[in-house]
Amino acid sequence: MQIISPPVPTVQTPTCPRGSFLGVAPFHAIAGPAWCKAWACPRCGPRKARKLAKRIAACPGTKLLTLTLPTDTTTTAIQKLDQLNANFRTLMKRLRRAYPHSTLRYVKVVELTKKGTPHLHVVLESEYIPQALVSTLWHEISGARVVDIRAIRRKNGSGKYLAKYLTKWPDFLHNRRRWSASPGFLPDTQPPRSVLSTLIEKWYYQSQKLEDIEAHLKDLGFDHAEGEIWTREWESGPAPPWLLDR
Repeated sequence: MQIISPPVPTVQTPTCPRGSFLGVAPFHAIAGPAWCKAWACPRCGPRKARKLAKRIAACPGTKLLTLTLPTDTTTTAIQKLDQLNANFRTLMKRLRRAYPHSTLRYVKVVELTKKGTPHLHVVLESEYIPQALVSTLWHEISGARVVDIRAIRRKNGSGKYLAKYLTKWPDFLHNRRRWSASPGFLPDTQPPRSVLSTLIEKWYYQSQKLEDIEAHLKDLGFDHAEGEIWTREWESGPAPPWLLDR
């Protein structure tokens, strides 16, 4: 199956969205902007942060935990982050041993201070854990004494609080993750896929702008129905022009 595409422009748009996507089925098509979905993108980064903030606000977290490292001028920020993540994994193992019957799940986000030291901000699901215990364990593991743990009083506030760090320092993390979570801890807040989108037989990436894709669909006889759904109906005659034998 092929699709007749409009001519590829010689100059591509340097900003996001970087082209369009097009899904084709026998009786309808779906077109939309092709976002790069990069955290460093000034358009995609905030969009992703808002979506994650909603998921964090909807999770069953009960506590907000902040973990720091002692000052160290001999290592780079990325080395400190690797050590911080390793220390956090050790802390969770010790807490699970101390509370074997408690549910301990989390979502954590990285912050980089102006001095170049990474911090972890964690939304934690757990029973009551004394701050003194967490502070003692963290000091044994990392050497740092500063630990802040408090109850979450506003779910929306916790989501926005963590999400605000996600779009900062685009060149700091390299291939490290900006956030991570326990499996199944964050609910999926994405709307369900439409029935028409499940019927798409093939997806195409187009370097053209969405406006050009939409104009091309009109030339092929599609009618704009609703949202990004384009449809065309017929009773008899030759095969539609976007379905050609190879």
